[in-house]
Amino acid sequence: MRFTVRKRLVVFIVLPICLILLGVGAVMLNGLNEHLEARARADAEYLAREYAGRIDAQIITVAQIAMATAAAVETNPEITERQMYDLLQRRVDQFPLVFGSAIAFAPHRYRPDRRLFGPYVCEDGQGGTR
Repeated sequence: MRFTVRKRLVVFIVLPICLILLGVGAVMLNGLNEHLEARARADAEYLAREYAGRIDAQIITVAQIAMATAAAVETNPEITERQMYDLLQRRVDQFPLVFGSAIAFAPHRYRPDRRLFGPYVCEDGQGGTR
């Protein structure tokens, strides 16, 4: 088989250039893929930290509401049932993060003649409380 000048040019010049360009393209594509993966990972970590911070702030707010409710009951040992329900209803109405609120007493701690007592107020799904 006889190689013409044209065939020699293709085999010794064009084919190696194509192989080099293909290799360079593969290396660049791999580098781009690694860069995009690292960027996506960094963005996901940032979002996770951001949302965790927001959730943490909301949990702290709700915990402070719970502690304030407990302090209100502790400082007023003569609090009536109606006052407790009113207090709980105000908590649910005033704070959008609070869906329901309760005060739970140990057995016979609210009144000696009542074994269990735990008032609870929650949103009724229609903008009010029950």
